[in-house]
Amino acid sequence: MLSNEELAVLIQDGHKEYNKLLYSRVELLMYKLLSMRYGGISLPAYIDKEDLQQNLYFAFLKAVEGFKRDKPYKLNSYLEYHIRNTTNRYINRVKNCLLYTSPSPRDGATSR
Repeated sequence: MLSNEELAVLIQDGHKEYNKLLYSRVELLMYKLLSMRYGGISLPAYIDKEDLQQNLYFAFLKAVEGFKRDKPYKLNSYLEYHIRNTTNRYINRVKNCLLYTSPSPRDGATSR
C-alpha cells in the first residue's frame, strides 16, 4: 500500500488518477484540521458549506502540488498550511464582498 507521500509524488508525476484516492484518505483529516483551526466554534452564517468544501479541495490540490519529495515533511504539514491559507482567503473574500454590497445609511437604508 502506498503512503500518502508516495501518492502525492505519483500525482506530481502526472498520475492524476490517484487524486481521488489520496483525497479520500485525507478528507477527514482536512475537516479535523479545519475544526481545530476554528477551535470548535461554528463558522459565521455567511460562510456557505459547499463553497468551503470546494476551497478545502483547492487546498488539497495546492498541498499536493507544493509537496517536496526531497524534504522530510509529511503531506499533512502541507495540508495544514494550505488549509489555513485557503480558508482564511475565502472567509476574508466573503467578508469583503458583504461589506461592499451591504447598503449603507447614506444609500437611504436605515440602520438598526
